[in-house]
Amino acid sequence: MLKSLLKIYFASYGKLFRGKTKAKSAGKALLYALLLIYAFGIFIFTYYQIFKSFAPVLYGMGHGWLYFVYTDIMAFGLMCIFSVFASKTTLYEAKDNDLLLSMPIKPGTILLSRMVSLEIVNLVFGLIVMIPAAVAWYGQMPFTALSITGFVVTGLLLSLLALALSSIFGWLLAAASSKMRKKVLFETVLSVIFLVAYFAFFAQLNGIIQDLVNNADAISERLDSVFLFRWIGDACADGSVSSMLLAALCELLPFAVVYAILSATFIKTATAKKGAAKVKYVDRGQKVSSPMAALRKKEWRLFLSNSTYIINCGLGAIFILAAGVALLIYREDVSYFVEVLCVMAPEIGDYVLPLCMLIIGLLGSVSVPSIAAVSMEGRSLWLLQTVPVRPQSILRAKLGVSLWLYMPPVLLCVAALLLTVKAELVLTVLSALFPVLLVTLICVLGLVVNLRHPNLSWENPAQTIKRDPAVLIAMLLDFGIVAALGVGGWLLMDNGMSARNIMIIFDAALVIADLVLLRYLNGAGAKRFASLS
Repeated sequence: MLKSLLKIYFASYGKLFRGKTKAKSAGKALLYALLLIYAFGIFIFTYYQIFKSFAPVLYGMGHGWLYFVYTDIMAFGLMCIFSVFASKTTLYEAKDNDLLLSMPIKPGTILLSRMVSLEIVNLVFGLIVMIPAAVAWYGQMPFTALSITGFVVTGLLLSLLALALSSIFGWLLAAASSKMRKKVLFETVLSVIFLVAYFAFFAQLNGIIQDLVNNADAISERLDSVFLFRWIGDACADGSVSSMLLAALCELLPFAVVYAILSATFIKTATAKKGAAKVKYVDRGQKVSSPMAALRKKEWRLFLSNSTYIINCGLGAIFILAAGVALLIYREDVSYFVEVLCVMAPEIGDYVLPLCMLIIGLLGSVSVPSIAAVSMEGRSLWLLQTVPVRPQSILRAKLGVSLWLYMPPVLLCVAALLLTVKAELVLTVLSALFPVLLVTLICVLGLVVNLRHPNLSWENPAQTIKRDPAVLIAMLLDFGIVAALGVGGWLLMDNGMSARNIMIIFDAALVIADLVLLRYLNGAGAKRFASLS
């Protein structure tokens, strides 16, 4: 039965790669594979550049085992951060839990099939750290077959230890949020805290690692008494068989215990009534609204009803807002820096403002709600298709959420930049229009891509928001557009074109791209939406 459940799970991913013909299906799968390799390659390369610098230092100090403790802790933290909320939705809030529990399937089998899917996610995030860690160490230091075996075994089982911990926290989150009236707010705040902690750690990673290396002697003395750390380090650095077996046991045993406990309580947890605080009804009367207003309210409720949707697709707006507020706070310091830069390199003076506006677009390319607006309807899409409104109105309402969410922070950031970086009037106007047009293009393009590649067969929203290939395609296209504008602007500047003319070209190109995509949504896109199933 476990094999059948896993087959169904992987078949849901296989649907994403199916085209009208075998050749198109193979081409689609190849494209997604290349996009994933590109995305993860960036992170792997970044970690490798960090690891290769301090691996020889720790080896020379005689603390080679400590290197693997550091890298495994980083991998463990990354796996836990990105699987805690996924475990809550996948294990305890999947929409097909009731259906599966009504069948003659053991609860432990259902739970194990869910945990396998989470384990795959853990391995993906873990490999982002462990692959560069292995290349950086074994590419520079002497090694044996046993040391590599120890690294592989302890690294793979480390993902099970992370899965055990994230499953416990997922259970606690599911139990806590089910009792809260502001469930989405609670989950969103926790998600923001996790993300802020991660980005703060990553931003200071070089400094943190340098401190860890500088204090390696003192840290080694303290961690030497933590048996699991020492066993992992000895297994990976020296190939100690006994250390590898002991570390493997310590990593595997917690997962076995957690699985046994959760398996015994899975029915109770998955079918528990959500005892949220009761809300007293207050009659405030009914207000008549237009169909378009009703569609907008419906789209905002869809966006605000899911913390995963809010965090993953509203992160860019938070970044832009934070950048605007920071500019207002440190306006004098930034203005002084720009003045000094223009004095030292007067030839780039006119290009500073357009470059800053491009950075706003880069922040907006993280993700937007329209990137998953169609997929989020899931199997209930037919409800929208049967209401007496035009498909164009539905698509405009979905696009409107992204525009209303992102435009206020963009305008604030633009205003802060205009107060900080001075330029002549025409260039100022052209530069101010640029991020508005660019973010509009990102929002419209996200909806078009999701309309072309929807995923309507998900079991929980996290699948389509975090792992849908359409999301990855749209994000890479957005980043590619921003990168192309940056490279193109630099080439034009290098050939002597003025900043004003560059902005005229870019603004005109963005206006044309926006109009073309909007025309598609009003025509062929609306017809496609009406025929989706």
